[in-house]
Amino acid sequence: MRSRLPATVSTAVAAAFSTGLGAAALVLTGPAASAEPYPPGEYQIMTDHGGRCLNGPADAGARGTVGPCGTVWRFRLMSDGIEIVRATPDGAATDDCLGVSPRKGWPRNVAWRSCEKEPTLWYATRVADGYYVISLASDGQLLTWHESERHAYLVPERSDHDHQLWTFEPAEAGAGAGN
Repeated sequence: MRSRLPATVSTAVAAAFSTGLGAAALVLTGPAASAEPYPPGEYQIMTDHGGRCLNGPADAGARGTVGPCGTVWRFRLMSDGIEIVRATPDGAATDDCLGVSPRKGWPRNVAWRSCEKEPTLWYATRVADGYYVISLASDGQLLTWHESERHAYLVPERSDHDHQLWTFEPAEAGAGAGN
């Protein structure tokens, strides 16, 4: 079943694509830039369809999933983008960052990578009130998901893909950190 985005969101996404996400993504918003409306903290990255979140796999290198909310994330602002870091229950820093699976082929899946050894930078670009697209800084591919798949993956910039919008929801204390 194909979901339709609200008209304001569809218009905002179309505008973002017509101007090019590469240029728009240079202005980091949300948790990445410590800008309103999201201060620094821990978040669940939710799909725009609600009730489903981007989750990290238990093992390094395993693919990231989209499903029941479990993983809590932090955003580390770097000079050329953001790192999306898995949070721990006690708030300690980890070396677990959202990255790209080394598997060749399409689709390119997301996976845990070492923040230090294999840094992966992302852009979080606000396209409408509370809605963001998350793109890979190196080539602009978008983080997305599909209802028939449980894995998160990357796709080229396209204005016709319904599942490319995300929201950042503050995590409840101790909610799923480390999953």
